[in-house]
Amino acid sequence: MLELRNVVVTYGHGRHAVTAVDDVSLAVAADSIVGLVGESGSGKSTLAKAAVGLAPLASGAIAWKDVEFDPATRRRGDLVSRPLQYVFQDPYASLNPRMSVGASISEGLRGSSGRARPARIAELLEMVRLDPSDVNKLPRQLSGGQRQRVAIARALAAEPQILIADEITSALDVSVQGAVLNLLKEIQSRTGVGILFISHNLAVVRYMADSIAVMQSGQLVEHGPAEDVIERPSHPYTRRLLEAVPSMA
Repeated sequence: MLELRNVVVTYGHGRHAVTAVDDVSLAVAADSIVGLVGESGSGKSTLAKAAVGLAPLASGAIAWKDVEFDPATRRRGDLVSRPLQYVFQDPYASLNPRMSVGASISEGLRGSSGRARPARIAELLEMVRLDPSDVNKLPRQLSGGQRQRVAIARALAAEPQILIADEITSALDVSVQGAVLNLLKEIQSRTGVGILFISHNLAVVRYMADSIAVMQSGQLVEHGPAEDVIERPSHPYTRRLLEAVPSMA
């Protein structure tokens, strides 16, 4: 289990300091999908980045299987780089434009010898619904949806127990968003990986998540089973987010 304990993230110093995350605690277990929702600037992505050392902790702690660690200094160690993987919002920026699909995925592989790597890469490409023949393509030869699938395959190559999916469909065309979301749910069911799914879209989080955490202005204002949060929201901000979801009526 990944635990974020009383996490505070601030930027700047003194009277110019801005608190982006304010005393937030959240846990993500394997074999579950936790949806983290809030408007842009609510602190949800900053919270997730703090878990992998991409945002500085002012106070609080990150724990993996009840053992606290400093993600800023151990980001590349086995403790974080293997069990915890991050898929970023922009598939155009997250892949090295000079590296082929196969080379990008190979970076994350663990426990595969040189001879076994091509077969494992092909398996991962099939898992994310890409043709293994795409292995030698460069990112510029792929669509946005295909690039995001490569990013997911690269993260899965490390055999993580927790996957952080940070607004992974917001930069994609509407026509492919649903396919990527369905793929992620299928992968979670197949592998048992836990997912912290971050989005500003409550309708998408409702479809994806087992439990939902709601952030507003850096604070966690509501957290519970998805059905309870959707059907019986306790915080006014959650109710406003629900009211903003388009209705089919």
